[in-house]
Amino acid sequence: LPGSDVDGSSSDGADWTLTFEILDPGTYGTATVVSANVFTYSVPLMADTMDTFTYRVRDPSNEVSNISTVTVVVASPRPYVDITNTDEVVLESITAITIGGTNNEWVTGAMWWTNNPTGDYGTFEAASSWSVPDIALACGRNTITVFGTNFAGIATSDSVTIMRPQTHYVWTNSPSPTSPYTNWTTAAHTIQDAVDVALSNDTVLVTNGVYDAGGAVTPSGVLTSRVCITRALTLQSVNGPASSFIVGAADPATTSNGPAAVRCLYLVTNVVVSGFTLTNGYTSTSGDADFDRSGGGVFVFRSGTLTNCVITGNSAHYCGGGVYGWYGGRLDRCVVSGNRRLYGGGAYCYTYYANDPFNNCLFVHNTAKIYGGGVYVHDCYPCLNNCTIADNIAWSGGGIYGVGGRVRNCIAYYNLPEGSDVSSSSSYVDYTCCLGYSGEGNITEAPQFVDRDAGDYRLRSGSPCVNAGTNGYVTYDTDLDGYPRIVDGTVD
Repeated sequence: LPGSDVDGSSSDGADWTLTFEILDPGTYGTATVVSANVFTYSVPLMADTMDTFTYRVRDPSNEVSNISTVTVVVASPRPYVDITNTDEVVLESITAITIGGTNNEWVTGAMWWTNNPTGDYGTFEAASSWSVPDIALACGRNTITVFGTNFAGIATSDSVTIMRPQTHYVWTNSPSPTSPYTNWTTAAHTIQDAVDVALSNDTVLVTNGVYDAGGAVTPSGVLTSRVCITRALTLQSVNGPASSFIVGAADPATTSNGPAAVRCLYLVTNVVVSGFTLTNGYTSTSGDADFDRSGGGVFVFRSGTLTNCVITGNSAHYCGGGVYGWYGGRLDRCVVSGNRRLYGGGAYCYTYYANDPFNNCLFVHNTAKIYGGGVYVHDCYPCLNNCTIADNIAWSGGGIYGVGGRVRNCIAYYNLPEGSDVSSSSSYVDYTCCLGYSGEGNITEAPQFVDRDAGDYRLRSGSPCVNAGTNGYVTYDTDLDGYPRIVDGTVD
């Protein structure tokens, strides 16, 4: 605290010195004057409070000043608790966890912990480092908080979030559907019901059936999607696309696209959908061009992923009859067939700069009235890897219409109009079987499919495409049939 000798001059010029004196040292602590008339104030450990002490000054002639008061704010040493575990997602099979941490020297006596969803709690003695074993985890979000106090009862705490995923089941004929649908007996009858109760990182597991009921309105739009997923979860079928169908609906008034139409699927970033057939999806003819009028089969918002799916027989009013990828989206080992639209009959991918959007996919018999019968890519780098694009139709770019992008290790053949397998002035095409491109590794000979008329687009043993690709572009270990992508050392 400030306080020292004050030197100056009197009116007649004589030097003088003032000396400080403590009159009342304080109630909780003690104020003193030490050498050079410096104040010190000391206080024992105690709770937060305020204290005062008083002083005056005396001159050499023993005259004293008025009395002044100093107010002191007393703050007890602050306790500090630190949990050293970090937020994490554990496996559903993990039912308990150990939490550890440290605290400073001002944490004393008993500490305690709570877990919000379970209501469990416990106590332990304060120590510079500590651990609490076997804290039970509920499915979903577990917020575990550890508390400590100092000698004055001032509390501190730290928390960690442990996510334990849960599986929610869907079966159209379950005998007793009951939320949160955690077994086959209580399974939801619609996929949307299970999706609505699922948290991030959960799994929705769907058994065989035709799922043509339920749905939700697409965010940022007015169109209903049969399944609308807005959290990062996994939607998985039990037995694959031949057994599990997500079915949209045409507008009853138009029997096609219209305001009462239903899209099959909408998904957002970090959603994974695996093992479904998406069919009979339609879009609105009004509303937002992207969210309402594009993506009849599936609308992928940013970086959602579909794997081992069949997207067939869908329509959109604007873009992406089968698939519309808005600033992202990824398809792995999918079949996209018999879809139709103005742009990108099979799929339309708009502005995507990472994580190859189409891998090991088959695009056949899709139609666009204007550009991109099979696929329309817009600023996708890269865009298609190890895909087959055949028998699609458009006014231009019957197979692929590209504004930027890259086609690698692909077959683009038999698309109409003839010679429009790849139509782009700004796309890179290499190690691809198509007409009209002479880039590195490209071939123009017919690919020799096993039985094109019967829809078998596998390669015959004598095909010029066998072992003609480059392994550096392989992004998936297996092909559509589940066989190794690389045989005899080089990818087809």
